[in-house]
Formats: sequence, C-alpha cells, structure tokens
Amino acid sequence: MNDTVYVVPGGLLEVPVIGKVREFALQISVLPGFPSDTAGFDPTKTTNVLGGSTNYIPLWNGSTMLSSSGMYQNSGDIGINQTSFQWAATNRRVLEINGTSQSLIGLNVNGAKAGYIWQNGNDMTISAENAGYIQFGTNGVSSRMRIGSDGNIGIGTTSPGSKLDVNGKILAGSATETLNGLSAINSSSLQATVYSYNYNPSGWSIYSAQGINYFSGNVGIGITSPSYKLDVTGTFRAYYDASTYLTLDSSNISIIANGTVTIGNNSTDAITIGHASAETRPTTIKGSPLYLQKRSAVVLSPVLAIMMMYR
Repeated sequence: MNDTVYVVPGGLLEVPVIGKVREFALQISVLPGFPSDTAGFDPTKTTNVLGGSTNYIPLWNGSTMLSSSGMYQNSGDIGINQTSFQWAATNRRVLEINGTSQSLIGLNVNGAKAGYIWQNGNDMTISAENAGYIQFGTNGVSSRMRIGSDGNIGIGTTSPGSKLDVNGKILAGSATETLNGLSAINSSSLQATVYSYNYNPSGWSIYSAQGINYFSGNVGIGITSPSYKLDVTGTFRAYYDASTYLTLDSSNISIIANGTVTIGNNSTDAITIGHASAETRPTTIKGSPLYLQKRSAVVLSPVLAIMMMYR
C-alpha cells in the first residue's frame, strides 16, 4: 500500500495501523505554497530515519539517512569514541578523545597544518609546525613563558637569547635538599656546579670536576669593585693543611709552616726562617744567619718583617 496523506501546517497526522507491522517508513514532503516554520528543518529533502542509540550525536549516513555517530554526549560532556568519562567532575564539562594507542588534536590555519597536541602512549607532544613559538600565560598576561622556534626558552621575556633566559629571580632547590644550586652535566656526569650546602644562603661553593675553577677578571671577596686578581676585605687565610697556612686579620699576619718561611724577591736578598732546628735550618737575613732558638711557629708583625729585610 502506498497512500499519500496531506496535512496542513499546524495540523496533526494520525496513521491508523491495522494488524501487525514489520516495517514502517515515513516520507515527509511539503507541497508548493506551504513553507516550513521549523528552524533547522529543510522541507525540500526526503529523510529516512534509520534509528540510533541513546546520547549519541546523529550522523548523516549518505544524503538521506541519519544514524548514530562516534560522538557521545552525556550531561554536557562530549566523548569521541568514549562513553565513560575519565575526567568528569561536579561543575566541570569535559571533551575526551579516546584512541587505541594515540590521540591527536590537529590545529590548522587556512587549511594548512599549524600545530597539534599529540598523546602517544604515555608521552605527550605539543608542537607548533611552522617558524612560530609556543606561549604560556596566566592572569590575563599571555607571555609568562615562551618557547621560541629556535628552541630557546624565555621566562619573563618574549625574546630569549639562550637555551634558558630568565628575567627575574631564580630559586634552585628547596629547604629539604642537601645541595641547592645550578649544575652542568656532560654524559650523565657532573662537571661543574655552583651550590649552597644544607640550604645555607650565606655560603656558596663552586665545584669543578677537573679541580680547576676559572674566573675572568678580578675576583672580590667582601668587596664589590675588586682592583686585583684576588681582592679580599676582612679576615683572610690561605690554607694548605693543619700545619701550613697563612692568616691575616685586622692587626696580625701569621705564617705557620711545616718547613721554612722565605720572605724576599730572590734567594740572596731573602729572609729565611727555619722551623725544625735552629742549627740545621737557621734564619738568615741577606745571607747572614740569624739563629732563632724558639722552635715553634714564628709570628711576625708587618713592622718587624720590614725592619729585618732592610737591616
């Protein structure tokens, strides 16, 4: 049976069913002169609804068929190939994409690849495809951190000139760390580091795996404008071991040596002070011996040292 029933806009359509019905198909068309007043409905198409599943967003399957798509919606949450939402929470709406082993969101500009967010197993990649940058922002400021197209990272700057370029203060470490600082690593081996021990902000150490520390220019300790290769303001000690060292404070210069102490510009015009024995290691001034019977450390004041050199 193929009957046609005409219904005017605003009217009701009732189809009487007699006996058993195995299949029912409904064709809807609009006669000329009867415009549709239903938003989103195209009266010029003949639509066959195949059916679908609850909460699935419908999909045109061909030019005249509707069926379920792979997009699922539940209470405002949308899943692509996902019906059980892993990130859903109260007052949170989510969009989840479920891939067998990978998921990727591609971002295009004018039909060309521009960037993507790619989850490959446990690994995530965020990439800008062209000569641009990736930028992170907070609190209305769009450029808190930027990764340039050359790989340089800038924090507080939009034009980083090094692998890490920071405009502002840096905190390296925490109160729970034994060593806090900056380290240089080569082939998984520590090469150099600037650090503080046990989070002591008043004391810093410099370490080099080669045992050599290089400084360019003058180095000042306790002074902001050093005039010499080593310029120290305050108490000073040059230490070799417990029996050989030199100390300087506001009133004394102490020289402790497990051997001889030589003061002068050459072996002839020098003051040599012996330690172990006055007979075998005498003190000499300009080649003439001056025997000191005291066999412990010798402490010279600056005035006494000058007088002995020019006697």
